[in-house]
Amino acid sequence: MLLLRLQTPDGRYVLDASAISEIIPLVHYTRVPNGPDFLAGIINFRGHAVPVIDLGLLMDAKPCRERMDTRIILTRIAATEKKQLFFGIIAEGISGTLRLEHTGEESSEILLQDLVNPTEANGQEFLQLLNVAKVLGSERITSLLAYC
Repeated sequence: MLLLRLQTPDGRYVLDASAISEIIPLVHYTRVPNGPDFLAGIINFRGHAVPVIDLGLLMDAKPCRERMDTRIILTRIAATEKKQLFFGIIAEGISGTLRLEHTGEESSEILLQDLVNPTEANGQEFLQLLNVAKVLGSERITSLLAYC
């Protein structure tokens, strides 16, 4: 499985690349008055309104910082049996990919251990494999459908 490395202000994560439609620069998004806390705003992507969430707010209760490596990851998940939710995720520290042999049996909460610097045996980081649908939960997914 190919995984994308990303981070939030306080955490390091990986996301299954097969769940990613596209990665775009951090473009201007329009804030939604009285929108949910986790909703950063809405972007116009190829003529369609696309809600954008801030992964930092969801995971750390801190917004992602606007850095050179901050991006919007466009993804699609099943919202209902008949409807898919297309939305963006703001994440920082987009730093490349890694491969993992994945049997599909591990839970989404698995922690991956990977060397930060291969020359430094003691320097290690733990990466959490994200299941975006689980992180959002059904209530937030239903809320996001109103902005599509």
